[in-house]
Amino acid sequence: KVNLLLQSHLGAGTIPVGRLPDSSPHAAVLRHADLREDLGLVLTVAHRLISAMIDVVGSNGWLPPALVLMELCQMLHQGTWESIPKDASCVGALLQ
Repeated sequence: KVNLLLQSHLGAGTIPVGRLPDSSPHAAVLRHADLREDLGLVLTVAHRLISAMIDVVGSNGWLPPALVLMELCQMLHQGTWESIPKDASCVGALLQ
């Protein structure tokens, strides 16, 4: 669910929400208001997590991962994909 929310946020897309009967166990999970609330929580936690990761890699003097994390944080803030430097060897590990 987190992956879907982040992909939708970065791609400026919408999450298709089908109509389910209220008796369905998934009906409460798939309401737009709930998804917006969940996205807000995910973004808040993601920013805190990325900031902590920037602190750790920065304190160890690892510049390339710090730059990738800063760019990822900016992407989440702006809600759009940006180009990630292809020479950064840590990109794949950080975004998975």
